[in-house]
Amino acid sequence: RAANPDLVLLVTTRTTTGNTVGWAVACERDQWSRAIAGRVNVAPRHLSAEAETLLSATLIHEGMHVLGCHPHAFAHFRDERKRRRREVVAQEFDSNLRRMVTRIVLPRVVARSRQHYGFQLEDGGGRGTAGSHWEKRLLMNEIMTGSVDTTLMKYQRTKSGIRHWPRKQNMDL
Repeated sequence: RAANPDLVLLVTTRTTTGNTVGWAVACERDQWSRAIAGRVNVAPRHLSAEAETLLSATLIHEGMHVLGCHPHAFAHFRDERKRRRREVVAQEFDSNLRRMVTRIVLPRVVARSRQHYGFQLEDGGGRGTAGSHWEKRLLMNEIMTGSVDTTLMKYQRTKSGIRHWPRKQNMDL
């Protein structure tokens, strides 16, 4: 029997620049703009037996970018009637932060997130991080926050700068 996959991923191990662990891109889309083929790349320097958990998380994370969590993919999002969405993200002023932030404005995402917290896209990091990951300040190590290292440290922003806690130390604020 022939396989009939919904998504085909090509996984490669090509060198990346800087601290980039991996990257991904949708290569082909169907008639409804859903990704049906994509490429995920993981930097060879991050492949080791000790980094197995990081590798698994990276592959899931990058796969989510292929599926649509990326600014270039937002233009392909469709509503329930299969019409292209006019607005997926919006720039808004956050009065707590006193600056503009980018937020997901899809109706179901907004409804669910309001129960818990406001979804906001990352505005820090490099070209591959800003705008295509959830805000790390809000979601810490959720699978779709951007990460640039493997130290698993937690940070808290304070008026005097950033405080960090080593792994497994009490993090109650």
